Amino acid sequence: MDEKVRSIIQLVALLEGKPVMLKAGQVLFEQGQTGTQMFVVQSGALELKVNGNVVGAAGPGDVIGEMAIVDRQPRSATAVATTDTALFPIDAPQFDKLVQNVPGFAREVIGILVRRLRKSARPAGGDLK
Repeated sequence: MDEKVRSIIQLVALLEGKPVMLKAGQVLFEQGQTGTQMFVVQSGALELKVNGNVVGAAGPGDVIGEMAIVDRQPRSATAVATTDTALFPIDAPQFDKLVQNVPGFAREVIGILVRRLRKSARPAGGDLK
C-alpha cells in the first residue's frame, strides 16, 4: 500500500476511533458474520482462515475486513490474533469519507481486493496473468 495513503488511513483511524485490542488467540471476526468495519493493523499479527484453513496473514500496516465493508456481504474469512494485536477500526461512513477525500484510497483498496482475488484464484503452482 502506498505509504501516504496508509498514513492517512492510520491518521483517520487514530482521530476517529479507539484501537481494538486483542490477545493472542482472540477472534476479531468470524467467516459468515455481517461486517460493518474494516481494520488497519497497528501492531501484532493475525491469521486469516477460510473454512478453518489458514489462507493468509496480516501484520502492522495491513488492512483487513475491507471486502465486507465494500460489498456489504458476510465476512469471507475468520481473523484470529496470533500475538497481542492492536487494530484501528474504520466503519462504513469513515470508509466513504476516505474514498471521497483521499486521492488514491479507492485504488489502494481495489488493489488489495485484486491481489487477494488473484491469490485465491491461482491454480496450485501456477500464475494468473
